[in-house]
Amino acid sequence: MSLCFLTALLAACIEIRQQAVEVAPGTVPPEIRGARWPDLPIGYCIVRDPEGGFVDHDAFAALVQQAFSAWGVPTAYEGECDGPLVHNNGRNEVSWGDLDVTPDELTEAGNTNLRYRSTLFGGPPDITEADVTIHRMPAGGKGTEACLYTTLLHETGHVLGLPHLGADTVMSPVITACIDAPTPADLAERDELY
Repeated sequence: MSLCFLTALLAACIEIRQQAVEVAPGTVPPEIRGARWPDLPIGYCIVRDPEGGFVDHDAFAALVQQAFSAWGVPTAYEGECDGPLVHNNGRNEVSWGDLDVTPDELTEAGNTNLRYRSTLFGGPPDITEADVTIHRMPAGGKGTEACLYTTLLHETGHVLGLPHLGADTVMSPVITACIDAPTPADLAERDELY
């Protein structure tokens, strides 16, 4: 039996499941623990939302790019994408939006929706799409670009597959202060994935 035939036979017998899961607030579900992007760089686009948010579009776009860059994982900004943000369309989109919350803390100010697929032989799943929504209204008393940047750091961390971590990290499930860079604990978790 040729290797090609065997590969084709195996591919015909394997079902690759795709699932979606929202990340934030709360914890990363155990079924996606260890999920990562199989290929780098990770491309993303930014939706120019006509309603906007509490900073203008150009400042928002610059902060998004800075947040992705801060993680040190190769990403590629692909420019503006047609809106509105749509899940399961094959694009990684970042946009303002209306979340069903009244944000009191920075972690309630954003949401990441991940799509992933199971991998062969039961390894960690591959992330296939990630969309980030940032609440149009800032968390109470945190309507600054510095605090928006903290929210973007947290959500882009989820895009990479990082779970919630302990207190005093960017990936903490509860962030009450504006943090301007991933902590050593955040970067150690990144290193486990990439």
